[in-house]
Amino acid sequence: MSVTAASTMPEALRGIKVIDVDTHLTEPPDLWTAQVPAPSKDRVPYVKRTGAVDQWFYKDTPIGFGGGAAITVIGQNREKYRGTVTLDTYEQVDESTFDAKARLKIMDDLNVWAQVVFPNVAGFGSGSVARAIPEEDRNLCIRLYNDAVAQWASVANGRLRPQALVPFWDIREAAKEVERAHARGLRGVTATSAPEGWGYGLPDYGDLAWDPFWEACSAYDMPISFHIASGPMPDGIGPWKSFGFDPAQMFQGSAATRGTRQMAPIAVSATVGTLLNSRVMINIIYSGLLDRWPKLKFLSIESGLGWIPFFLELAEYQFDEMTYSDRWGLKRRPREYFRDHFYVSWWFEDFGPTKAIEEVGVKNVLFETDFPHPTCLYPDPVAHAAKVLAHLPYADRKAILQDNAAELWQIPAN
Repeated sequence: MSVTAASTMPEALRGIKVIDVDTHLTEPPDLWTAQVPAPSKDRVPYVKRTGAVDQWFYKDTPIGFGGGAAITVIGQNREKYRGTVTLDTYEQVDESTFDAKARLKIMDDLNVWAQVVFPNVAGFGSGSVARAIPEEDRNLCIRLYNDAVAQWASVANGRLRPQALVPFWDIREAAKEVERAHARGLRGVTATSAPEGWGYGLPDYGDLAWDPFWEACSAYDMPISFHIASGPMPDGIGPWKSFGFDPAQMFQGSAATRGTRQMAPIAVSATVGTLLNSRVMINIIYSGLLDRWPKLKFLSIESGLGWIPFFLELAEYQFDEMTYSDRWGLKRRPREYFRDHFYVSWWFEDFGPTKAIEEVGVKNVLFETDFPHPTCLYPDPVAHAAKVLAHLPYADRKAILQDNAAELWQIPAN
């Protein structure tokens, strides 16, 4: 399935500049090595062909995802491959997955005005980098990544908004990187949803130790995205052992040798992982954090929309059942915190957009496609958006598809 020419903008969306808030950069093989002098090339990730598969390495250690395409299923000539999690080599993937000018061209053909862009091999919360690389070098890798994606997006006049990585293992350095990334033109942060779970002795986000980070994000109006899989998967959550699934081998070997045996447990992990963001959301809501930092904006990315009404109803119920006169010291109710601080995104859903938006709030809903990942809404995402939002007034369609995201990430859309 491919796109070879521009699609027609549905009549219901005429005049709307669609902003896709969840896409990914397939990092070019030289993203890190092209930026450092020769003596430092052993401090950064690089790509090496292993058999028939491109693989990212740090020194001699494989990192990230096997297959240099790094969870990319849009192949040459914009063909979408199903039944796999990634293509094997950079020669196989379409240039729109890693080249900014080619990305703008496919966006035009898909009637997508702008994209918010998350990493691939670098990890949604810097997790892949954090696991494999010593601290001094991974801090360097974070800075180089942010510099590279800022330069990558510079040709797009604000239509591409890569999200900055932060060295979350060092809270004060993370705060400094927010400031530095903002100065380079980045307008948002992708963060781990569970810093306490990575084994660095970090406190959770409710601890006052995180105040320098919140202060920086507030000062520079940097929204904070929790992309699914940005925190470690808790023990006992995920596919059954009887699947015979080894997460360490999830992306190893070629597509042919991986075969379909891996796909069912990966689908289990993706489904469960989608709902894990509820943990960080409800902890933030109940913690009092948002009373101390009223300018913070959080996003739950690639986690869908349909479950949010139940989540809010349950949060309100538990709040009333478990509090007394002190209300845990909170100044607002859960729905109020959600309304003022949280955004959620949807892509493939029919039920959520048609039934749940009024309950969630038009101003809190965003649209995504997950391009170029296995579950991406491709090749005609805007037609799907027009269909499921047809029941809404035009102003609400425009808010969900354009205005909310334009305001969050300062995207020129008017």
